[in-house]
Amino acid sequence: MSDQPTSTNRRNFGKLLFGSTVATAAIAATQQEARAQAPGPASRIKMIKDRGTLRVAAPVGEPPYFMKDLKTGGVVGACVEMAKDIASILKVEVEFVDSTWGQQIIQLQTDKVDLGMVSTVDPTRALSVSFSVPYLQQPLGIIAGPNFDGTTWADINKPEVRAGFDLGSSHELAIRQNAPKATSTGFTTRDEVLLALQAGRLDCAAFLTIPALTAIKKVPNLGRFVVVTDPIVTLPAGLVIPKEENRDWRDFLDAWVYNNTASKRIGAWMRTGFGHSGITEKDIPSAVQF
Repeated sequence: MSDQPTSTNRRNFGKLLFGSTVATAAIAATQQEARAQAPGPASRIKMIKDRGTLRVAAPVGEPPYFMKDLKTGGVVGACVEMAKDIASILKVEVEFVDSTWGQQIIQLQTDKVDLGMVSTVDPTRALSVSFSVPYLQQPLGIIAGPNFDGTTWADINKPEVRAGFDLGSSHELAIRQNAPKATSTGFTTRDEVLLALQAGRLDCAAFLTIPALTAIKKVPNLGRFVVVTDPIVTLPAGLVIPKEENRDWRDFLDAWVYNNTASKRIGAWMRTGFGHSGITEKDIPSAVQF
C-alpha cells in the first residue's frame, strides 16, 4: 500500500484544518468581546456621585487649613472652601471626617475618605497613595529662639547649636541632611518641640513656613521664623487620594488644581484661612507660593 496521501485524504485534512482555524478564530473573537464587555476599574467619581457625598479627611486644629469656628461650631479654613468647591462641581455634599495628617493616609488606604486636602508630596508616601499636581510650595525654615541669630544651614550645622524637630517629619529629614553636626533632638509631636523651644532647651526648631507662622501667632514670645538659606529647601504639597488603577479622579483633581492656581482662587482661600489666625499678608514670606 502506498504511503502517499490520496486526494480524498487531502480533502479531509483540508476540512479539518479549516474547521480548526474557524473554531480558533471564534474562540478569540468571543474572548475579545468578553474583555470589551468586562467592567474596568470602578471610577471614584461615579462612586462619589452615587453616594451623594464627598468624604474629606479634616485635621481640625491645623490652621489655615481646618479650624473650629467657635461661634458656629462648624469647620472653617482654606481647605474647607476648597473641598466645598470640588463638591459643587460634582453636585454632591461634603462630609468632613475627623482626622490627623498621619491618619488621613490610613483613611485613604482603607476607603474611609475619598480625599485629603493637603499633603507634602513624598516619594515614600507615593507608594501607598497618589497625589495631585502641587498647589502649594512652602520653604522650610526654623523658629529661632531669642538668643539664636542664625539664618543659614551652616549657622545651624554646629555641635553647640541645639536643634529640634518632630520625629518622622520632613523637618527631621532637613536637619539630618543639612545640619548633621548640630546637637539635634527629636520629639514625638510638634507641640513638644514648641514647649522645648519655649523652655529654652532648644536654640531653634525646624518648621515648614505655614505651621511656624501659626505657632508664632499663638505664642508671640516663642521666637521668630526664618527661611533658612544656602540652600533654600522648598517642599511641594498637593491633594492626596487613594492609589487606584482608574485615573479619572486624579485627572479631574489635576485639572481642578491647574484651574484654581491659574485663577488665584487657591491663593485667596489660603489668605482668608490665614486671617482666621491673625496672619496678614506681610507675615507671609515671599518664598511661599500658592
